[in-house]
Amino acid sequence: MNLSKNRTAFTLAAALLILLTGIVAIFWARGFKPDFKNGKIARTGLIVASSVPTGAQVYLNDRLTSATDTNIAFLDPGTYKIRIQKDGYTTWEKEIEIKADLATEIRALLFPTAPQITPLTSTGAAGPTLSPDNSKLVYGTAGVRGGAYLLPMDNRPFAFRQEARLLAKNTAVFDFSLARFTWDPISKQLIATFTDAKGEPTANLLIDSDKTDQSP
Repeated sequence: MNLSKNRTAFTLAAALLILLTGIVAIFWARGFKPDFKNGKIARTGLIVASSVPTGAQVYLNDRLTSATDTNIAFLDPGTYKIRIQKDGYTTWEKEIEIKADLATEIRALLFPTAPQITPLTSTGAAGPTLSPDNSKLVYGTAGVRGGAYLLPMDNRPFAFRQEARLLAKNTAVFDFSLARFTWDPISKQLIATFTDAKGEPTANLLIDSDKTDQSP
């Protein structure tokens, strides 16, 4: 009989402990923290900070607190001066209001302080023409190794360091650095127009923008 009572008491104690642990975990996850000085439970806020590039330093009120792509939890409600910085990049700075029981998301875009801009080609680019959908740029270059080249344009703010693709090589008759390019409405094909000394068209070559090293 005593053994049965002990088992019941142990089961009840274990269930109560699990319940209390669950309640504490829920309150802890919601940002509540014990304030032992005032003898109460304080409500706090949360900052979710990310940056491009990653790994930047996060300062709260001029105090280094964390790095980006991590959460900064248990912040007392109020206004904070947030500064995100990384060597070689511009500094992101703003005052953010932290509210209790809420997560404030910060996304900082940091730009290089001295961006390196390199030329698209060392042979020059003649007659650069952008496609109607702004996704491709075609141009011509002179010389034996020259021709009609296509440069893909992406959605990033700075479309540098893209690889140009050779569409058609120069021949003894056609030098694409002297051509005028015209795109079709759907940005799939283009025409390279060649003219004589009087500006009269002498040839129109059809080029497919999806093919490489073709014979138009």
